[in-house]
Amino acid sequence: MPHDWDYAKVVSRIEPARQFTFEIACQDEVERVKGDGFVIAALFGLLDTILVADLTPYRDVRIVLTELIAHEVDSNQLAFYRAGREAGRLFLEAVRKTAYRFAEMRYITCRRRDRRRRGESGESE
Repeated sequence: MPHDWDYAKVVSRIEPARQFTFEIACQDEVERVKGDGFVIAALFGLLDTILVADLTPYRDVRIVLTELIAHEVDSNQLAFYRAGREAGRLFLEAVRKTAYRFAEMRYITCRRRDRRRRGESGESE
C-alpha cells in the first residue's frame, strides 16, 4: 500500500524502434538526486506493464527518460517503480485509443468506397 508521502515523477517518451533501447536524456538530474536506483526501478515498473499487457508485448520500443524528479526525503525506489507502472499504463491507453481510431477510420473509408461503386453519395452518415 503506497504511503501519502512517497514522491516520484517520471516523464518518458516511447516510440517504435527496431529493437528495445533505453536512453536517459536528463542525466544531470539523475546525477543531482543520485537516482540511479530510481531510474532502474522506474524502468522495471514500465517494463512490467508493457511487456505483459497483450498477447504480443511491446518489445520493439525506444524509451527516452526525459524527466526524473525526486524529493530528498520522500522518494524511494518503490515510489519510482509505481511511477514507471503508471507511465506504462498511460502508454498502453494511448496505443489502444490510436489503434481504435485507425480501425474506425479504415471502416469509414471502406464504406465510402462501397457507396461510390454503387453510385450513392460518398457522404458519411
